[in-house]
Amino acid sequence: MSEPLNQETSAEALADVSSLLHDLAIGSRRLAELEGRVDVGALVQQDLLRVVHGVLGPVVILGTAGRAACQLTNPKPLSASTATDEVALREATLMAVARGYTVTLVGSRSLRLNDAAGREHVLYIRVSSGPPSTKWVATLIRRHRSTLRLHSSTLILVVTRPENYDRQVQYQRHLQVWALQ
Repeated sequence: MSEPLNQETSAEALADVSSLLHDLAIGSRRLAELEGRVDVGALVQQDLLRVVHGVLGPVVILGTAGRAACQLTNPKPLSASTATDEVALREATLMAVARGYTVTLVGSRSLRLNDAAGREHVLYIRVSSGPPSTKWVATLIRRHRSTLRLHSSTLILVVTRPENYDRQVQYQRHLQVWALQ
């Protein structure tokens, strides 16, 4: 009687691992998000997964065997920085959708969004432990000036330390800052 249960449990576990590998082929995830879903430690030992550490903490990416299982041809694993950017972009997308925006275009570190009134907005992620330069923010605003003026829209920065942007928000009317947890 316990034999079919073990096979069924094993089949479910394999399906969970397969689903997780394909999820990670699309984008990295925070380690905390996966705890309890699968045995991450065992999958790391099998080189299906890797854990890298970035500004947002431990992030799970595909290992060599995981990339092969998903038939990905790039032999190089993601860097901690790239994996962290993927996590931040995913979380920023979820935040934007939860706030009523519609995603119209996705880049590696940015999104184009439309609000309910049809205005277009530009969202950038900045995952960094240091304070931003005013030049960086000004360059982003200048780069998107025509969009911001044409649509009466905003440049939304999703950052780990929003307090570092208080001064820029005070002087830039087209700027919003959202906090990444």
